[in-house]
Amino acid sequence: MSDNSPDNAALERCVESINAAYTRLGHRLGWRLLAGPRRTFASRAPFALITLNPGGAREDPGHPRTSSENGSAYWIESWKGHPPGTAPLQLQFQELFARLVTIVDTSESPRAFVENRVLVAHFVPFRSPSLAALHRRSESIAFAHRFWAELLAEWIPRTILTIDRVTFKNLRGIILNRPAEVVAHRRFPTGWGHYTAEAFRFRVSKRGETVTLARLPHLSRFRLMSNEACRQPLQDFLDYVCAPDHQAAVPHHSHARRPRLRSAPRTPREASPRRRIDSVSHSRLGTSLQLAGIEGAELYPEWEAHIENRRARAAFRLLVDIAASLPHLVLSFRKKGALKTCRLHDRSGQRPRLPYSFIVNRSWIKFYFRFREVRAGKDALKRDFDSFEDGNSKGEWTVRLRTEEDVRLLLTHLM
Repeated sequence: MSDNSPDNAALERCVESINAAYTRLGHRLGWRLLAGPRRTFASRAPFALITLNPGGAREDPGHPRTSSENGSAYWIESWKGHPPGTAPLQLQFQELFARLVTIVDTSESPRAFVENRVLVAHFVPFRSPSLAALHRRSESIAFAHRFWAELLAEWIPRTILTIDRVTFKNLRGIILNRPAEVVAHRRFPTGWGHYTAEAFRFRVSKRGETVTLARLPHLSRFRLMSNEACRQPLQDFLDYVCAPDHQAAVPHHSHARRPRLRSAPRTPREASPRRRIDSVSHSRLGTSLQLAGIEGAELYPEWEAHIENRRARAAFRLLVDIAASLPHLVLSFRKKGALKTCRLHDRSGQRPRLPYSFIVNRSWIKFYFRFREVRAGKDALKRDFDSFEDGNSKGEWTVRLRTEEDVRLLLTHLM
């Protein structure tokens, strides 16, 4: 890559952005972006391994900040006093990629595969001894989210591996905002007690192309690659994540079905075509939603206007559009004192009469689970929503929805 190539210029802009944030936020322990050659950035590598942030309490002058042009840091660097490439975490990554090369059917060695075809990078470029010790943590993570959102808006690897929940959750949000649609979400046993791996598969184009985002437990704590009990479970996980044909998993020009609430079978007379959620317009208050015949629909424009936050208003429109299209639930709008309440009544007789509801606030929508049964369980709901609350006077679960991404994620939890 020549010094004046477009990709080199893009990388230099990344460096400028990181340097500016590093100074503005007052970091002192150094930073690092790529742990491999910049050619993986220039060639728009099909695979990526994105870890949380560079660790340690000091910056090693032998570890370059922008990229590692002499080779992958997992093979050539000395970590924590170990000879180059022999630190426990380095060995875990080497074994991970040794297994990947057998799946993707390449003649390259694991090291050559990583140095040529895998973008290895840190999500948060700023160094810290631990996540808890990360200086100005929330602001640093917010910067990283914006940084990667801009970077991945131009291109995105087909397969992205992570080993921590912060990176995984942020990248999931970034991908959903491209926009993208969840095609599948699967959890896999790892063979290490009850700890699991997981993968989201997203459709990211009308041609049916997909991106897979996957998470393993952190390999510095869980040495899965050297544990014989984990071998077959991890092989099953990696076979799914790195399937060579997963871009064709969704037929071209098809529309993957969104997760929706289960219901009793509908009779032919009840059947109606499902409306595409992504087609909702946000141009004028209450003008594009089909709310005819819905109790209290005349309240909708007032309630949408009540929401001051632009992203929360878009989330409300999307949620109402989804709720109005569900065949086995009846949406209604109702004022209860100062509360602006939307109720979802069950018409199938298969569950409580009022299983869900949500109320409008100026900055968010509060969604109520009025019976304690969700698709992935309470723990998954708590993990995906920092706003999760359990234990109001009625024993309901609640989450706050602030963005369209939150609404789409909510759908993966509804029964």
